[in-house]
Amino acid sequence: MRLNTFTALLCAAGLMACGADDDTKTGDEPSGTWETGEYTLTANKVDDKCLDGAADIVAIPDQDAGTREFTNKLSFPGSADESFTSKLALVAPFTETDVTFKKGEGNTWTWDPAPTNVGVDLGALSDGWANCTADFEFSGSWTAEEVGGVVRFVGSTAFTVTKADGDGCPELNTPPCSVTLDMIATK
Repeated sequence: MRLNTFTALLCAAGLMACGADDDTKTGDEPSGTWETGEYTLTANKVDDKCLDGAADIVAIPDQDAGTREFTNKLSFPGSADESFTSKLALVAPFTETDVTFKKGEGNTWTWDPAPTNVGVDLGALSDGWANCTADFEFSGSWTAEEVGGVVRFVGSTAFTVTKADGDGCPELNTPPCSVTLDMIATK
């Protein structure tokens, strides 16, 4: 039961779609500059600290393929951007939210402040979650690298359930709890 409801949660958030190419080559420091652009996000590893490992099977169901592509693209900063704001497009009952990339050392960026969705009606995802609302916080850290002359971003994202209220809420490990995904963002 937990696996099916967690599948609904990830799909409804617009985070997962069908399989993607396995692009796990190690990249180099970018040799030049690059412009802001839209990137496709692909997960290649899951660390589930929220639902007793159910996220591993949902996020990467075919271990032979080793990756899973997200449904929606995300705009990433250019090399000259110290701060860059983009829209993180999620699907109902989640709402679109701003995500701000802040540049750190070298070619690294983090989402700061962390994007949130508050009061998400989980009953819209599953009849078993009727009368349950939850608050989510999303985090991300990224490093730009170059593979074959093309810049991509490698990093991790997490979605954290910070609070769940109601008599129909799914069983969670003690909130806040997080599911972390190792990610690659490619053009």
